[in-house]
Amino acid sequence: MAYSVPEMTYNELAALEAKNEVIRAQQFRDQAVKNYQAAYEHFWNIRDTGRTTEQRQAKLDAMGSVAIDILTDSATYAGSLVENYPGTLPDLYHSSPFTLDFAIEPGRVLIGDMVEVWVNELATEEE
Repeated sequence: MAYSVPEMTYNELAALEAKNEVIRAQQFRDQAVKNYQAAYEHFWNIRDTGRTTEQRQAKLDAMGSVAIDILTDSATYAGSLVENYPGTLPDLYHSSPFTLDFAIEPGRVLIGDMVEVWVNELATEEE
């Protein structure tokens, strides 16, 4: 015997569709932010505390000027997240986790020390 499925009125269906669209939009927003954070942390090897500055620099040197292109694209994308989804991207991800110098050798990214906000964040996670 088949179960009878209640019919939905047009207004009930519209409300359900609207709810689902809002949920999808929120999931898209949340996933876009998570994807950016994951790519950012992977690029900089943030959680790899055994990696030295020299090792990070060697990777950037191997990338050449493409590293600058990636950082530029990343900053543009982060800016769009901040503009389109205010308050969703933590401040940590708004700039480089290391001091950077583009002026010493144009076309090359030179990294320095990890910035204090990231040092504090990683120290807090270890506690």
